[in-house]
Amino acid sequence: MEGTTLEPGTLVEHRYVIRRFIAAGGVAQVYAATHRITAREVALKMPRTDGVRDPLVHERLLREGHAVARARHPGVVEIVDAGEYNGAPYLVFELLEGRTLGGLLAAKGRLGWEEVAFAGQRIAEIVAHCHDSGVVHRDLKPDNIFVLPTGTFNLKLFDFGIAQLRATAEGEPRVKLTQVGSIVGTPEYMAPEALQMDADQDHRVDIYALGVILFELLTGSVPFEGRYADVLIRLSTQPLPPLAALRPDAPAAVVATVERCLARDKHARFQSMSEVARALSASLGSVQSVSLGGGVSRADAPATDAASNKRTQADTPAAFKGAAAPGKRRFARAPYTTPAQLTLPSGEVVAGQVEEISEGGVQFIAPRGLASGEKGDFRFAEPLTGRVLRTSATSRWTKAARAGRHATGFEFEGVSEESRASIRKYVELMGGT
Repeated sequence: MEGTTLEPGTLVEHRYVIRRFIAAGGVAQVYAATHRITAREVALKMPRTDGVRDPLVHERLLREGHAVARARHPGVVEIVDAGEYNGAPYLVFELLEGRTLGGLLAAKGRLGWEEVAFAGQRIAEIVAHCHDSGVVHRDLKPDNIFVLPTGTFNLKLFDFGIAQLRATAEGEPRVKLTQVGSIVGTPEYMAPEALQMDADQDHRVDIYALGVILFELLTGSVPFEGRYADVLIRLSTQPLPPLAALRPDAPAAVVATVERCLARDKHARFQSMSEVARALSASLGSVQSVSLGGGVSRADAPATDAASNKRTQADTPAAFKGAAAPGKRRFARAPYTTPAQLTLPSGEVVAGQVEEISEGGVQFIAPRGLASGEKGDFRFAEPLTGRVLRTSATSRWTKAARAGRHATGFEFEGVSEESRASIRKYVELMGGT
């Protein structure tokens, strides 16, 4: 894959054996690896090794390790080790198998209001703990929130690469990684004061970002979309899109909570994530949990509340159904996130990522969708073995979404029985349905 430099089987510091490439960002890359002694599966993050070594990048990675260690919580990805390889630091995290909240949103288009309120409450509780621990994330967005495949919204926050740490007894970090006047974060999720590069930004930038996430989960779009300058101009000159009109089924209390998080004046927002969590909890009333499948569990009602959570065929694509009856899946599927490349007959290469897999096919998240019937050649790493699977596939459905998050379901053609068996075993281990 593009940006990878460590091949499967590479031994890192005599301890970790690289299994497969997971992701690459602007300054770092992530691999799935196995500890030689304990056989524990982990995620190994290190600076990119295909460019010039930058001491600031190394320092930023170490700061991320400090942030995650300080914000230790069941809802924060766990850091389990750190070390140095070829003169560069690396971090070792628990390996999360599942999908991002962004990938889930791409597949479903938007979520039910109870799903959004429950997920928002959980995220707010996690981030409240981070803030209490002196860590401001500064890059909250659906792509940085993992949804574990447990049947409920078991969410984990990751990617603390630009987190801000409050000074401790040991003093300020040795190097200031973000100076006044610098831009950090993803523009669509950045608070007005962050876009304007104010010097006194604080934890309330995360509250604004959560408001954007909730708005997007409810409507399928962010309030203001575009690059830095576009978002700044639109936020400064246009009113917030009318959430109540876009989601008339959402209770007024949920709408009011989202809109207060999105207040342009930080003093008009909720002043803590704990307040946000309490507001969302109150809006849910007797709801105890919300399943990823859409079921609602109440203290005073049956576990499935069909009246409040209607589902249509369009809401749940019949991915990988093959010759099965409409709406039925021929093969069990499970979340699985890995980069993928699709080469079309024209020679065009579409880069994206797999977010769900079965022995019959994959769900592919990419900058554009592929119409039903389109064919291509896939290339991605198998879940258990890390081997690069190359196979032809045909699009069976596609769901339009925001740029970078179009979801398409592909059915495999000509996959070897060995690869099918490996994928089937992974799905079984993950409790696929």
